[in-house]
Amino acid sequence: MKIKKLSKVFTLTIALCLMAVSLTACGGGKGDVKTAKEPVAASEAFNQEGIWFTSEGIVGKDENIYSILVFDGKGNVTPYECDKLTFSDLKELSDDEIISLAKEQDKASFEKEKEYAFNEIQGQIDYFQEEYDSKKQEYDNKTYDSPTRGIGGYSIYQVDEIEKWYNDFFSECSDDISEYESRKDIVNEFAYVEPVAHPFTLHIETDSSGNSTQSESLSYIYAKINRGSLGNNQVTDPKGPNYEESEMTIELYPAPANQDVYDMHFNGYSGITILVSENHAGFTLDTPDTKGIEVD
Repeated sequence: MKIKKLSKVFTLTIALCLMAVSLTACGGGKGDVKTAKEPVAASEAFNQEGIWFTSEGIVGKDENIYSILVFDGKGNVTPYECDKLTFSDLKELSDDEIISLAKEQDKASFEKEKEYAFNEIQGQIDYFQEEYDSKKQEYDNKTYDSPTRGIGGYSIYQVDEIEKWYNDFFSECSDDISEYESRKDIVNEFAYVEPVAHPFTLHIETDSSGNSTQSESLSYIYAKINRGSLGNNQVTDPKGPNYEESEMTIELYPAPANQDVYDMHFNGYSGITILVSENHAGFTLDTPDTKGIEVD
């Protein structure tokens, strides 16, 4: 009887173990992208929660990270621009600490872009002010160099025309300076807005047969300060948006192997990588029959 009882207990234990394995395999979803034992396709990689880093394509302790992309596992990504960040700055940071760093970097990048826009406008103001001051000196000294250049002198009968030329010039210069001053005020009012998640898209181009993947790309929306509308011939609407949305597209070329920085291991695609385990199996492209991917 004891043997029979032990046999039942053993049988029950095996059954429970098999059930646990079955639940893990069937209900628990795919494995962690960062510890994969088999190559991971792009659709699986980016549809899991993860933090990816964009760069020139080379991973190294002194190589710059251009942006940090936080994928939520629900088909969305939040992009954070980086101001001054290298791969060595990630050493010993947890995921939460990396996200906090990403937010700091994005805000610093915004402030830098805002300062650039401000200085660009100030440069135009300085230019017009110098032109105004230069012509005013000519006018006060009665040399009248600018309007009579190439004429070889002027007569008394030209004085009215010359004065009109200078007055028109002073008026136009003053208008230009006022316009750029108003643009500067608009830039000063620009307020930082933390990035939000947007859906991303994977796109496949097939080869001549239409049956195999020739290339694959990742696209997502990011927002940055709307500096374009501050151009020389336009005036920004003070009530308009401070940001403009653009689409970023990254061509996916699977990395041949891990790239190490100190005790950190990076893998992924050329130009976009993620922290992985030491013996990671790497990443690959999707096939044209993968669900949820744009093809051609």
